[in-house]
Amino acid sequence: MFWLVRCGQSWQWGCRVTLRRRCVALAALGVILAACSRTLPYQPDRHLPLAEAVRESEIRQRVILVGDAGDLEGGRDLLAMLGHFVHNQVPERTVVVYLGDNLYDSVDAIASNARASSALDAQLDAAAGAQAVLFVPGNHDWDAAACRARFSDGIAKLTNEAQYLEGSVRGAGRVRFVPPPGCPGPEVVDLDGLRLIALDSEWWLQSSGERTKWARANGCTNAEEGQVLRELQAALACEGPVECPPRLIVAHHPLSTTGEHGGWFSWHEHLLCAEYVPLPVFCSLYVMARKLGIARQDLGSTSYQHFVDSIFRAMAADPPLLYAAGHDHNLQVLEGSAARFVLVSGAGSKLSAVGHDDRTLFAQRAPGFMSIDARYDGQVELRVFSLGSRPVREPVYSATLQPTRDNSRPVPR
Repeated sequence: MFWLVRCGQSWQWGCRVTLRRRCVALAALGVILAACSRTLPYQPDRHLPLAEAVRESEIRQRVILVGDAGDLEGGRDLLAMLGHFVHNQVPERTVVVYLGDNLYDSVDAIASNARASSALDAQLDAAAGAQAVLFVPGNHDWDAAACRARFSDGIAKLTNEAQYLEGSVRGAGRVRFVPPPGCPGPEVVDLDGLRLIALDSEWWLQSSGERTKWARANGCTNAEEGQVLRELQAALACEGPVECPPRLIVAHHPLSTTGEHGGWFSWHEHLLCAEYVPLPVFCSLYVMARKLGIARQDLGSTSYQHFVDSIFRAMAADPPLLYAAGHDHNLQVLEGSAARFVLVSGAGSKLSAVGHDDRTLFAQRAPGFMSIDARYDGQVELRVFSLGSRPVREPVYSATLQPTRDNSRPVPR
């Protein structure tokens, strides 16, 4: 009997060791696969005309798009690259737009929280010297990632963030939080040769009763969905015989995406989830639930899809040149429908997997940002820069989004 007990104990111990080793091996394999997920850029055979080599004297207005930069530890190197790019090009004609999730931490007082204030200061420092800096709210700025976050908590966090940014000495009057906290927009920012239209997309995912009541009571220009859509149509409309400048809509949630929020998951995510814990069956169920729209922040959810359908209808009469957002932590250039192009530039401090479909013109899982150049000849060019792949001045992708116009403005001498 003694030997049977010893053998049973040895067998149990051996099983535990074997299982532990298999779990470790599975986790290691998943980490390797995750690291290899679209780190190299994807480009289909079909493509837009390449952007020409740009000379600073030809740039009428530059807009830099970077989203989800609120994790200081993850975004430090990217923000350093962004700062170098802004400082050494045409800062006096550059507007930096942070596309939401500018702060991941949930704090009551940003000024007294070193981690939170450092994250926002780093973004301000990266845009030092720029003509203007715009911060668009995202779901984390609303604190919407917290399962039990109340509407009032989201408003408080938005207000704290906006007051900190707009009151910072680093901003020196150049910084704006758009739209104002708790207001849906659209907020129109007319630049030289471009029109920016900012939306708070997370507003659409909040309780309709609470958001409307708050917006009415706090001086928002628009408080109801119908008002927002009519104002957006007016901001997009071209009036009179003069050709309108290109329209760029900026928000946090994309209208389409081949990232996780659009239901795309690589196969290794069926094996690993919850910070690389090997739970194959559970992870597959989790992926399936995400694809079915169980999470409000995913494109498949009812509230998110309602937002997309509503914005599509508003853009139909006068489509903008592009709609730019973050939310998915990668870089994507997609052909659009209501908007001619959809950009996802959400790789400011975090990374997530990205796939591709027949609309994809470019996709990469790498830290990076995008630059839109409006030239004096009417041409509008896109450039995508990612960290470490090439010198800071050399994009990983470039394209001409709008060709030269006949009624263009001459280059200043």
